[in-house]
Amino acid sequence: MVRRILRAERLFRRGQKLAAQGHFDEAIEAFAQAQGLRPRAAGIYLHHALALAETSRWTEAVLALQQAMALQPTNPVLPMFLGRIYLDHTDYANATLWCAHPPAAGQCGPAGSSAATR
Repeated sequence: MVRRILRAERLFRRGQKLAAQGHFDEAIEAFAQAQGLRPRAAGIYLHHALALAETSRWTEAVLALQQAMALQPTNPVLPMFLGRIYLDHTDYANATLWCAHPPAAGQCGPAGSSAATR
């Protein structure tokens, strides 16, 4: 168990370093491997989503960020990152929903929405 956590941490740090250097495909692979070892670590999903968003795989980025939000539904920062992904890819309607109306505590989407509509 400890080895698994430590390996996931090394992969996560490697992914962060690769992403910072602009090596997004390699970063995505490192984050994916880290997720396999720590599937309940929302931070890994967040960084995976951000790396995916830097490529043409923004639909996958949205899904990864939604997974992070499902793991930490009361984290107020995650919806804003989702809004940023939508904004960066000119989906202004969804960007507005997520940036202008962050979810209430315990909610995983903008006020009045449901996971099925996203």
